[in-house]
Amino acid sequence: MNRAMQSILFLLIGAIAAGGGAGFFLYQANADRSALIAQAQEAQRKAEEVTASGKTVTEEANRKLEQASEEVAKAQARVRALEEEREWFAKAEILTAARATQYWKEWLNYSHGFTVKLPTNVTDVKNNERGLEATWISIKPYVNEPIALETAYVVSGKLLLGFKSEEAWIFRVQSSANISHLVTLYPTPRVTEKTMLDALSTLTFRDE
Repeated sequence: MNRAMQSILFLLIGAIAAGGGAGFFLYQANADRSALIAQAQEAQRKAEEVTASGKTVTEEANRKLEQASEEVAKAQARVRALEEEREWFAKAEILTAARATQYWKEWLNYSHGFTVKLPTNVTDVKNNERGLEATWISIKPYVNEPIALETAYVVSGKLLLGFKSEEAWIFRVQSSANISHLVTLYPTPRVTEKTMLDALSTLTFRDE
C-alpha cells in the first residue's frame, strides 16, 4: 500500500471514529433531553396535583366554615327565642282549672299528646290523628302558621301565645322555644269567654 492510500485510509478511519463519537454524543444528548422532558412533565403533574389538592382543601374549609356559620346563626336565633319566651312567661296570665270543669268530659288525643276537658253538651267532637275539632274549639299540630302575638297564658307549664278577636282566639303552644300545637277557639253566642278560658285551663300536654 503506497503512502497516498495509507493517508486516505487513516482519514476514513478517523472520520468513522469521529462520526461514531458524534453519534454517541447525539444519542446521549437526546436521552438527556428526553429525561429532562420526563422530569419536567412529572414536576408539572405534581404541581397540578398540589394545586388540585389545595383547591379541594380550600373548598372543604369553606364548606365547614359555612356550616359553622349556619350553626351559629341557629344558636343565636334559639337564644333570642328563649329570651322572648321568658319575657312572655313573665307577663302571662296563669290559668287554673275551675271547679266546674271536674264534671266535664275529658278528651285524650294520643296521636298528638294532649288532653282537654269540654262541657258535656259538646257532642260533635272529632278526635283523631289530625287533632281534635268541635264546633267552637280546634287543637292540632302547629305547622308554622303566622299569628299575631298579643296575649299570653300559662297552662300546665306551657305557654299559650297568640291573640283574641271577636272572630277567633288563636294560640300556639310552646315550651323551651319549641312550638308544638295550635289552639283555636271560636266565640259564639252560646259559648261565653269564661267557658273558653275554662276549656283552655284544662289543657295538658305530653312532654316530648
